Amino acid sequence: MKKLYALTKYILEKINLNQQVKKKGRPKKYEERFIIALPLFQIFNKRSYRETLETAKNENFDVPSLSDYHYRVKQLDEELLRLILKECAKLLLEDKQIKCG
Repeated sequence: MKKLYALTKYILEKINLNQQVKKKGRPKKYEERFIIALPLFQIFNKRSYRETLETAKNENFDVPSLSDYHYRVKQLDEELLRLILKECAKLLLEDKQIKCG
């Protein structure tokens, strides 16, 4: 989970997530990069929402409630997710040890 969080943080910094326009309202308690890393971990490891939060909690992350997590995942911007996948693909293709084939 920690490696995936670090990778998500790196990619989001690379695509300048911080330059997005700030919205009005209460600031979010959980960073966008953390909320994005959670479902990536969930998908890669074939875990449920609950199992994903349990794993993150066991790795000393401050985790949202199940309902908050579910809501935030549903609110993720599709274009942002496409950019993240594109950047992941670039990183994988740049790695000399990975052979496509």
